Amino acid sequence: MATRRSIAAAALLASCILGLSATNTSASPVVDGSSSEMLPVQYLGQTDVAALAATARSAPMSSSDSEPSRVGATFDRPIPSTANAGAVPLKLGDPQPLPVSGHGSAQSFDGIDHTDSRLADNGNQLSGEPPDGDLCAGANAEVEILNDALQFFDPLGNVLTPPIANNQFMGIPPEIDRTPTGFTFPGPRNSDINCAYDSTTGRFFLMTWGLDQDLTGGFLTGTQAYYIAAQATPDPVGPYNLFKLPVEPPSQPECRGLCLADYPQSSTDANSYLLTYDRFDHDGNRFRGGRIVVLSKRALLAGHLGLAALINPGRLGGGLTAALLGAQVVPGSPELTSNNGTHYFVETLDLTGAGSTQVGLVALTNTAAINGNNPSAIHVQTAVVPGVLAYAFPPKLAQKPGPRPLGTNLSSLFPGAPNEPLRQLDGGADWAQPSKFANGQIWTLIDTKLANGNSGLVWLAIKPTLTPTAFSGTATHQGYLSVATNNLDYGDIAVTADGSTALIVASLVGPTSFPSAVYTTFSTVAQPAMLHMYLAGVRPEDGVSCYDAFIPGDSARGCRWGDYSMANISPSGVFWFETEYITPRARTRAANWGTSIGRLPS
Repeated sequence: MATRRSIAAAALLASCILGLSATNTSASPVVDGSSSEMLPVQYLGQTDVAALAATARSAPMSSSDSEPSRVGATFDRPIPSTANAGAVPLKLGDPQPLPVSGHGSAQSFDGIDHTDSRLADNGNQLSGEPPDGDLCAGANAEVEILNDALQFFDPLGNVLTPPIANNQFMGIPPEIDRTPTGFTFPGPRNSDINCAYDSTTGRFFLMTWGLDQDLTGGFLTGTQAYYIAAQATPDPVGPYNLFKLPVEPPSQPECRGLCLADYPQSSTDANSYLLTYDRFDHDGNRFRGGRIVVLSKRALLAGHLGLAALINPGRLGGGLTAALLGAQVVPGSPELTSNNGTHYFVETLDLTGAGSTQVGLVALTNTAAINGNNPSAIHVQTAVVPGVLAYAFPPKLAQKPGPRPLGTNLSSLFPGAPNEPLRQLDGGADWAQPSKFANGQIWTLIDTKLANGNSGLVWLAIKPTLTPTAFSGTATHQGYLSVATNNLDYGDIAVTADGSTALIVASLVGPTSFPSAVYTTFSTVAQPAMLHMYLAGVRPEDGVSCYDAFIPGDSARGCRWGDYSMANISPSGVFWFETEYITPRARTRAANWGTSIGRLPS
């Protein structure tokens, strides 16, 4: 998105940073002005999902959010515009609004909500939002993972496990230890999460971004790592190999002490497990470009110690690479084994803040070189794709008025605090959303402002052409989605292996609709005809990120509303999809968000 995620509350960002010497080796050149280096990967042992599920407990509701100073939102950071103030805005799309008709034929059910997340691991969880939900569809199970918790389902949608705290799953101490005598903060604070299902091995790969906290004060110490779990056997609720990948250590002069490894995204290819992130100074919006991390899939699945390649792709389309989304190969599509392993990434190119009609592509080739710990042999190529439907930064999203017990009773948490008005939702940004590769094409979706000022979606397919001497891409299929009066936002797209049928999921919110979950299916040679509301929201967003009482001045941004939704297709051809909405289930004092899961045979 056009704003990058950082961490917890603004007060935590002002915490002191502890020094730590870098362990990276010296950089070596790749191509096109990019560079690479090696990072150590630490093996932490194994965890067993079935064993965790058998002992997982939840705290009673009465213990909910007893420490209002420890609740807060996670945030994105803006990438500064490089253009002059006179940039001419594009003529944005004005599509015919789609009707929203009925529930549709999808099976639908609630995923993890804030209460589930907050009360997992016997209540040793922090309160926060947004959830940043991700959903992976495997052959024998499906997994939903949020910033603080995860849960497994069987192929029919039956629950296999209760919600499990991410720290508990990753084998690390909890975010907060709620003892009778006070609170301590023994484990890292979780932020962005991801999951990837690798159909060639039939295994899940899960990750979370952990930011270390001071034990007694709870402020961030400056050390951070990606925690990775790789499914170790064919059983998706069995053992997982656990790894820690320290990233962006403190005491980097060019980062004025610390760079954040912000907005991580994950995908797999024939040889590797890949992560991307955006590099930011901790104390400002100094964006320092995107990075790609390449790990050996073979080593992760075997539980071996190893190294990861950290690649700086350089520049693309006139600016630094940013918000790169790896194109995950759809089950049933062959892996890209040409060039000794190829993997594609897509990003949007709104460098001016006025919008764009281009997207960028990055290709990694010779990814098999990661098995030899030889990052300089992994090659980087870039391309700009013209002819994309116009897109621009989406607006904030108006909400339908309704009950708001938090916003209208703030004095119960902060004596003397005034009540605060209904806030708009943060509309995110015009970034490419989680991307897929099927039938020789990259499929992605972009949130955008429309000509009428509302938020809608652009979906598109890109045909990459890669030869030994050239790299290019062509937009082959694309279209807009919008609804009357209200807004569509935080969408994602899934496609069948032959690329003939697509499903799009999104949140719908506006003056006449509480935040709800919608989807559509359509032939990719045509356009969607209608949307279905598979789970309807019941009241406005009413969480800690909405109000200045928790984070002074943050109301200008609006209530945080997860950074992405997710749609995938399972090896058996069933669409699975997930987005955020306001659930009717029990809330905590701090937040009322929920997640909605849909299941639909293709």
